[in-house]
Amino acid sequence: EVVGKTWRELKLPEAFGVLSDQDRVTVLQTGQPISREFKYNVPYGELEIEFVTNPVLNIKGEIVSFVITARDITERRQTIRAMHRAQKMESLGVLAGGIAHDFNNLLVAMLSQASLAQVHLDESQPAYEHVSKMVQAAEQAATLTRQLLAYSGGGQFTIQPLHLNKLIDESVELLRVALPKQVELQLDLAADLPHIDADV
Repeated sequence: EVVGKTWRELKLPEAFGVLSDQDRVTVLQTGQPISREFKYNVPYGELEIEFVTNPVLNIKGEIVSFVITARDITERRQTIRAMHRAQKMESLGVLAGGIAHDFNNLLVAMLSQASLAQVHLDESQPAYEHVSKMVQAAEQAATLTRQLLAYSGGGQFTIQPLHLNKLIDESVELLRVALPKQVELQLDLAADLPHIDADV
């Protein structure tokens, strides 16, 4: 029903506003095609259309009119955006891997010094508990660093049996030190949970 009809015959807005007066003059005077892309909101989402305006020539090669061709480029644009997102994620992975590697070197030094201090302290001394928590926190930070390296392709996951309640209890102890005194943590953990295989 629309083949061969003009925009006006179809009673549509002037080329959906895709061709300005300046573009029309440019095509008719220079014969150069003009491409424009527009987005439209439709019931099922967003539609991206490319409109290409080309001159129409008579048998003498003179420009007598122009024709507008519309093409749905929604899928192509979505693919391009997805590729850009993937490239960004890859770049972030490389960056995270570099940071994790440097941070891991710092953690090794911190763990070494904290472990050395722990050896020279008696368990009855108040400082022993603080140093022990320092070692525990550094070990957890090292675990996170290994996970970052694994995600960035610079390391590997280590799957092992894990007791969730024990992990939560250990994490809560570290949280209590960092949280303000007015914040109270209350746990309601199910007893006798089975072990799970996970990377920690």
